[in-house]
Amino acid sequence: MRAHEGIGTSHAHLTVSTAPMTASVSFHEPVRWDGWLLYTHESTQVGAGMSYVRGAVHTEEGELIASFAHDALIRPLRTTDTGSKEQSRLWQVAPVRRSEVDHIECRIRASVECMLAAGSVKISDLLSVTPPSIAAGAHAMTQMVELPPADAGLAPHRHSGPVFGYVLEGRMLFELEGEEPREIVAGEAFWEPGGDVVHYQMVNLEENTWTRFLAVCICAPGVQMITMLDSDEITARDHLRHPSARRHRS
Repeated sequence: MRAHEGIGTSHAHLTVSTAPMTASVSFHEPVRWDGWLLYTHESTQVGAGMSYVRGAVHTEEGELIASFAHDALIRPLRTTDTGSKEQSRLWQVAPVRRSEVDHIECRIRASVECMLAAGSVKISDLLSVTPPSIAAGAHAMTQMVELPPADAGLAPHRHSGPVFGYVLEGRMLFELEGEEPREIVAGEAFWEPGGDVVHYQMVNLEENTWTRFLAVCICAPGVQMITMLDSDEITARDHLRHPSARRHRS
């Protein structure tokens, strides 16, 4: 991008919107990672809001081991997006600065309002909850979950600890034990407490496209992250589901 006057990588997500569109990689030889590799690339064409880049990876001895090509979108950054819900826009701005924290009282002296007054870091609060206590020795796991078109998702299950998610694309029907099933769409966050609470549904509501979401799972030590329910337990716990979702109506 440096060859175009007034546009550079420092402008990305400030005045210019960029996003990868396609990428392809070809490996020509077996790859080892125990030495130095030379990575080179060049932008061969930019126009019509798109850029095309190609590159190569060589060993220290000059042997070509991989090649790649990449298409990316480059457009002027919009400051409004009337097609998205307000909570899913990322147009709030905060400064690049350190907040002074009193480590004794754990009190932040700089207010959020002041942080959002000016700057270049974009912040959007998506979810704020108080999770259950986390056991000592627990670990965190980040996963990408992808649901094929019209897929029913996982059968009823429970997690060993809380899970925090964010829908990247698509929409799904989400049901936790005791809660009414609800639709969650791209740009929205969700969570579940884990433990004994059963996760019943994560259905892809899109008939022709995939639904994808990120999940950060807090895993209790010595316990499987996911435990599936058998048919007897599903039946025994049916009365704990929201009335609209129960299989057996009394």
